[in-house]
Amino acid sequence: MKRLRNWLIAAAVGVMLTCICLVLVVVFYKPDPETAARWTAEAVAGKTEAARPSDTPGPTSTAGQTNTPAPTDTPAPTNPPEPTPTPNWAGVTEWIFSDGLRVGVTQMEWGNDIGGLWRPDAEKIFLSIYIVAVNESTGERSFSASDFEIVDGSGQIGGLLIASKEPEFKAVCTVIPGGVCEGWWTTQLFDREGTRAGLIFRWNPGFFSVTQETAIVQPGQ
Repeated sequence: MKRLRNWLIAAAVGVMLTCICLVLVVVFYKPDPETAARWTAEAVAGKTEAARPSDTPGPTSTAGQTNTPAPTDTPAPTNPPEPTPTPNWAGVTEWIFSDGLRVGVTQMEWGNDIGGLWRPDAEKIFLSIYIVAVNESTGERSFSASDFEIVDGSGQIGGLLIASKEPEFKAVCTVIPGGVCEGWWTTQLFDREGTRAGLIFRWNPGFFSVTQETAIVQPGQ
């Protein structure tokens, strides 16, 4: 037992001496400058390598975008052709105008009988036209049956007869603004070749007014 104790003491003393020697070596040992420089460089290099970020792969190139074709110019819309003006028909003539007044013929009839005992002169025929006259002015105006006449295809002129079909256009008709005068107006013409072709309705609105006229389009023409 005494021997074991002595052995343990000796072992402890040996360990202590070894530790003391190691401490002395660490404290008092100084490497030569070249070795110290090499150790420092290796330590710095190790830190730099550890701190350097890993290379990040660059973005992969995407497929090139296809060029969008430029829009084609849309042709400018063409203007529709102007419609052919439709004649301002009253019935068998166009309306004719003078100083705020409007006159037209809506119907026409050829014949030898206009009612009553009236008959055309020898070799002549009656022509009756239905006249509509409108006052589109701002004041009271008058229409006179004697202001109308017919010119036939041969150039003969037919004026107002004393008698006419009923209801007849008054000899003088006075109307307010917007008022209308209308009725049958009758003349007679020689019934010969050319009489019934190319008829013209003529209106003399007044002494200081220009004579107005328009063609009569007969049914069937």
